[in-house]
Amino acid sequence: MKRYLLKQLALIRRGISKVTSSKKRLAYFIITFGILAFIGSIIPSFIVISYGGSINHHVLWKVSRDPLLNDYISIATSPSDPFAKGATITKQVVCTPGMKLTVTKNKEYYCDGQFIGKAKDKSKTGKEVENYTPCINRNQEACEIIIPDGCYFAVGHSPDSYDSRYIGLIKKEDIVAVSVPVW
Repeated sequence: MKRYLLKQLALIRRGISKVTSSKKRLAYFIITFGILAFIGSIIPSFIVISYGGSINHHVLWKVSRDPLLNDYISIATSPSDPFAKGATITKQVVCTPGMKLTVTKNKEYYCDGQFIGKAKDKSKTGKEVENYTPCINRNQEACEIIIPDGCYFAVGHSPDSYDSRYIGLIKKEDIVAVSVPVW
């Protein structure tokens, strides 16, 4: 009888330790989940993550200021946009207010004389795209504008980037974040 009771007591102890171990695991899980949820709610306030392939940097730190030359801006596009379809896109500012934007007949873009890029006639999927031009007459060799206050010209690093070469000047009120590269 004594042996039977000792055996039962040992089984009970094992069961209690299993329950205690399960409770500890559950507590660790709940604490870890809570910490990750807290971090996950804070990170979007400070960081922009660009998962598309149009810019070279994928992690950017948000800053509280008007965009400067070479900063990155995130823009909320319209759901009716045929390419971005309402997505938030991030591009690099290459021409700021007061700078001279030149667009050539060959769809080449320059800011204060520095080459920015060339617009394409078709997207990488073969869909026709209309390039932005401030030119009244598209047949003239080149036209120039001074970027007005509150507007920016921003592009991606990929030749297939959907950016100001197609959507035009970006107004300050359409910018949802200004950021600088972290990584």
